Amino acid sequence: DSADSADSADSADSADSMGDGERERLFRDICAAAESGWDFSSRWMDESNQLQSLRTTRILPVDLNALLAKSERIVSGMAREVGDADTSDTFARMADEREAALRTLFWDDRRGKWRDLLLEGNRAVGFARKDDEDYASDWVPLWCLGGDLEMRQRATRSLEASKINQEGGIAASSVHTGEQWDWPNAWPPLQYFLASGCWSAKDEASSRLGDSIRDRYMASARKAWGVWNSLPEKFDCTVPGGVGGGGEYAVVVEGFGWTLGLALLWLEPKNSNRVRN
Repeated sequence: DSADSADSADSADSADSMGDGERERLFRDICAAAESGWDFSSRWMDESNQLQSLRTTRILPVDLNALLAKSERIVSGMAREVGDADTSDTFARMADEREAALRTLFWDDRRGKWRDLLLEGNRAVGFARKDDEDYASDWVPLWCLGGDLEMRQRATRSLEASKINQEGGIAASSVHTGEQWDWPNAWPPLQYFLASGCWSAKDEASSRLGDSIRDRYMASARKAWGVWNSLPEKFDCTVPGGVGGGGEYAVVVEGFGWTLGLALLWLEPKNSNRVRN
């Protein structure tokens, strides 16, 4: 195992004092975190919030499982349309099982949201992070799961009341680490997932929250465009139009695909209303 990461210098520093087994474990967890797209975040660390504490391979990510369930539903439907009933049934069963896990194992009924799970061996032993922390990934199932409107509407209420719901958008997390997938960075794909998920919950309060997420994103995009004549890869959730930061490289402000793409999508009236999910 070797780490292919933009944070390789910090990774090497973190590994210098470790034995061979621990170094191999760290590099494997760095690779897994990089592959997740959330590189890097307190989400994959223990409560020390240090890079050397990464435990990515011991975490069951709630957003990944939600996205897989949605993908399995899509494959099942496509197979059904072309007359492949066996493949359709197989993927429908996979989606059923994964959605059942999302509604039971990943759901935190007290907090009214879904959460990552921590593994010991092959067994989930509880939620991965502290109860008072929020991650945007906790609400990705809003966009992915069908049915159970009561659960989804509870989740929109908890999102609205969460620490990551800020004037400049939804932060990746409420945890301050200096890593780029933590506070205060508001990433465009997360705004899309959560706004669309709120609209799909089909009640007035949830729809208003979805509208608010969209409107705050577009306000930030317009302000940033006025300064840079372009859009950055991420925003600062505390300052509308503010540019995000942190992580291992200077923030890209010369135009970034998903920031531009979401702004263009939501500029179109037909794509920026409550029926869009």
